Amino acid sequence: MSFLKDKLGQRGRAAGGQEDALLARYGILRNPFPAAGQTWDHPHMPTSVDDEIVHYIEAYNREHTSQVLVIEGTQGVGKTNLLNFYEKELTDFYAGAGFYMIQYFADPEPSFDKMLARLLQELGRDFLKNIGKALAQQGNIDKSRIIDDARSSDMRIVLNRLAYSSERDTEDDFDSTATAALDWLLGFRLLKRHREIFRGLQFRLDTVESKTVALRDLVFCSADLKILKGLVLLF
Repeated sequence: MSFLKDKLGQRGRAAGGQEDALLARYGILRNPFPAAGQTWDHPHMPTSVDDEIVHYIEAYNREHTSQVLVIEGTQGVGKTNLLNFYEKELTDFYAGAGFYMIQYFADPEPSFDKMLARLLQELGRDFLKNIGKALAQQGNIDKSRIIDDARSSDMRIVLNRLAYSSERDTEDDFDSTATAALDWLLGFRLLKRHREIFRGLQFRLDTVESKTVALRDLVFCSADLKILKGLVLLF
């Protein structure tokens, strides 16, 4: 059973075999000797910090409102290891439930623009394909309403094309459409193929403001389609 499923009362997978029993005999969770220099895959023994983190997760599950938890510490105390642990735990805990785990390793002086690009990149092509498929399954009135909620006219063009491609194109062409949509979201230069796929597309997303609006439109659209329930940001 995983740590979070144990804490929050959800049934996890059965325990392993002889190796797990041997590790448990010595009071450890897994092989305590990962490769030197790694910040991931080290065993995590629960501390008082875990109780606080679980409290915030319980509050989110109960209230469905955003929760923010700041964990501070000097270099080398294990902050990144803690984030890696909870990325795995939350991915398992929310598996198939419409939650996306995004871990952002910040530069010494991170910019919001880089963070936005990472968020959009982590959501990725498959997320855009899911939006296209979900839109194609809507009736015309509901589909138009959801797409029209997007603030950006260019985003409305992209969403319409994703829905059309999902319904009418081959899988390869649908992949190409979703890839082109991701290129646009990441602020790549508009090429001839982008203008051919998304007829009427005018502007590249090369400013923080435009990317922020695009992310807002994607979140509202996918939430309305019930394919996104939450973003868990670890950075």
